[in-house]
Amino acid sequence: MTDIAKLPNETHYERGVRRRKLAAEALGNRCARCGIAYPLDWDHINDDGGGRRTAGGRRYPLDVAHRVDFIVIINTGHSDLLQLLCPNCNRLKHIDRAEYDRPPTYGPLPM
Repeated sequence: MTDIAKLPNETHYERGVRRRKLAAEALGNRCARCGIAYPLDWDHINDDGGGRRTAGGRRYPLDVAHRVDFIVIINTGHSDLLQLLCPNCNRLKHIDRAEYDRPPTYGPLPM
């Protein structure tokens, strides 16, 4: 698996932006749930971003983990770890997950 080639006079930041852009293009530049094209957020499919940063007992900056993820997406065209979601679908995903992952701590709404 190879990374994208560094362009002449390209900074580390600019290369990261270009890497994210190429990965988004490989995924179709669309929300994985509703298909909207803009705006889009990168989302951890299993909400495991924090766990991946501390994998193997070492603390890795998230950009290092994402760099590898983006390289995989660019080379394969899909990812089991990251997806593109619009802000609405991203919020709904977390609301839905919260309803199933933990019991409610509040009573019924008054009528």
